[in-house]
Amino acid sequence: MRDEPAARDGVSSIANLRQASRLLSRRLVVVGVLVTLCLIGGATFVITEMRAKQLLETRRELLTLNTVLAEETARAMQSVDLVLRNVIESFTGDEPLTSESFLVLATGRQTHDSLKAKTAGIPQLDAVTVVGADGRLLNFSRYFPIPDIDLSDRDYFARLRDNAVIEPFVTEPVQNRGTGTWTIYLSRRLVGADGRFLGLVMGAIDLNYFDSFYRSLKLGGQSAISLWRQDGTLLTREPAIAGGGRQFKIEAFAPEIMAQQGGYYEISDAIDGAARLVATRAITGYPMVINVTRTRDEVLKDWTREAFFGVGATALCIIAILLILWTLGRQSRANIVQAEAHLAREEAVRAREAAEAQLRQSQKMEAIGQLTGGIAHDFNNLLNVVMANLEWIERQLHNDPKLLGRVRDAISGAERAAETTHMLLAFARQQAPSAITTDVNRLIQTFARLLRTTLGGQITLTLDLAPDLPSLLVDTNQLENALLNLAVNARDAMPKGGSLTIATRVSAAEASGNEPRIVIDVTDTGPGMPPEVAAQAFDAFFTTKEVGKGTGLGLNQVLRFVRTCEGEATIASREGEGTTIRLVLPTGKPAPSSRMAA
Repeated sequence: MRDEPAARDGVSSIANLRQASRLLSRRLVVVGVLVTLCLIGGATFVITEMRAKQLLETRRELLTLNTVLAEETARAMQSVDLVLRNVIESFTGDEPLTSESFLVLATGRQTHDSLKAKTAGIPQLDAVTVVGADGRLLNFSRYFPIPDIDLSDRDYFARLRDNAVIEPFVTEPVQNRGTGTWTIYLSRRLVGADGRFLGLVMGAIDLNYFDSFYRSLKLGGQSAISLWRQDGTLLTREPAIAGGGRQFKIEAFAPEIMAQQGGYYEISDAIDGAARLVATRAITGYPMVINVTRTRDEVLKDWTREAFFGVGATALCIIAILLILWTLGRQSRANIVQAEAHLAREEAVRAREAAEAQLRQSQKMEAIGQLTGGIAHDFNNLLNVVMANLEWIERQLHNDPKLLGRVRDAISGAERAAETTHMLLAFARQQAPSAITTDVNRLIQTFARLLRTTLGGQITLTLDLAPDLPSLLVDTNQLENALLNLAVNARDAMPKGGSLTIATRVSAAEASGNEPRIVIDVTDTGPGMPPEVAAQAFDAFFTTKEVGKGTGLGLNQVLRFVRTCEGEATIASREGEGTTIRLVLPTGKPAPSSRMAA
């Protein structure tokens, strides 16, 4: 048995390699999870930071542009307001202004010429109008003489007449019915020396001026500039949108924003239905607000594209890393398979060498049989003497447990030596080795402990033993060897695990008056056999295993044993449904002499 240490070393090496592979697999899984989480976390952080940076840059751009436009709008309004102040000053002069003197000055041709001259050079100022205390049109820069027009029903007239305000008032936009252009009026209240209300001075501002100015900035995309009254009335917008002159409730006119004269906010449903980023600022000195906006989709368009490529690159990196880790794990498993194959080849070589040696030795068996029998007989006589003396010593050592234990160990060893001697005698004389009346169920229950060790943890062994089974006259060693061969074949057929069931029962032939026969079914849940393989399974040297992993003698030995017992062995198998090997053994006859090859 000089090859046993090498076999044990090989098995130990395989076990160590499997343990190292399992440890490596766990570490690779941990590394894969950590790397994946790190990449996802890093990509999420970078993408989030890019988004925040894009929104911050847009905020700065919109606020800066909004400030510039508010200043330009204020200057445009100031130019018109300056004309209105000059007109008011021309009426007051050095003398106290009364209703009568105001009416004379306001309706004169000289005033008309002065108003017409003041509109020149101010492109946003379309006309200047003077209205009396009763709402009648007194003078107009566009034509003279002045037609009889009553403006007393206009909201702005009533507001300035009834409220002693000194701030300018901006009217709602009015569309010219002839030209279709939109106009707003900047109005100032005119009072006499006694504080009495005398009328209004108004400047008509063409909103096309602001539209053209905003359009010239060429913001493009989905950007928008809008001019509002502080009560939420839309004055104009570029690009144009339906709703001019309507009043909207938007966040730009919230008290907290108006208190700060401006601000920045996001809105998910602007007046055009889009989600927008809005910079807003009040026009200094005038009840107006200007907004500059961009849609969130446009602002984040570049970020969305970069985020998509970033996510894709991260996913590719994760896939590449997982593939590398998977390759390493697969290589580790391949190393185990290679080592197992190498060990199997070595075992096959050793088995072949043993078979060749057995063949050579079989030619000498007859010559040395008598010598072996004589030596075994003499050795058995010596063992009888040793056993007798050990039993006598055992009876004398009741008070010395330590020595008593050693003596019992010696007796056990002697009994095993006697069994070996008995086998030598049986071999030498070609007698039945040890056909004894056997409780098959008890034998299987006892032998199951060895079978579970042989099968390993991945295969479940189940016993289904019929009660009241008749005794069987059989060589227990040969029966155990047959069960072991069947269990090993089942284990090799289920490398990924499964279940093996050993069942016993009495054959139905007993009911017809024939001698009772015991049926032993060994069933596995492996892949099963096709018909052509099942038909040859009991043939000597037939195997479907890889080279070096089977000799093809296991099932043939089982068949030889059953036939020596004058029994039967059959196979029931279908692909994908497992395999059942049935042994039918008669109970009334001992198994004839048979030596089964290891």
